[in-house]
Amino acid sequence: MLGEKEYIEKIRQGDMGAFRTLFDHYYPGVRRFANGLVHNLYIADEVAQNVFVRVWVKRSLLDPDRNFYNYIYTLTKHEVADYFRGESRFS
Repeated sequence: MLGEKEYIEKIRQGDMGAFRTLFDHYYPGVRRFANGLVHNLYIADEVAQNVFVRVWVKRSLLDPDRNFYNYIYTLTKHEVADYFRGESRFS
């Protein structure tokens, strides 16, 4: 099994298998965290999916020396904030 830094390097190079490995590892926790903030599993799924889409789209900017756990949960908080900002426009 590779270490997280090696997976990040592979993802930076476009390795979908490495991305899938980190996705499978982190997705359940990101979804639970998002659900704790939005209290809706459907929205939590959307938030978690958007987080991982952002990771893939911006993969060339990933820093293997940065703590991926902290990064992914920070992205989740930002995605939830974006959701609530969008929600307030329709209230």
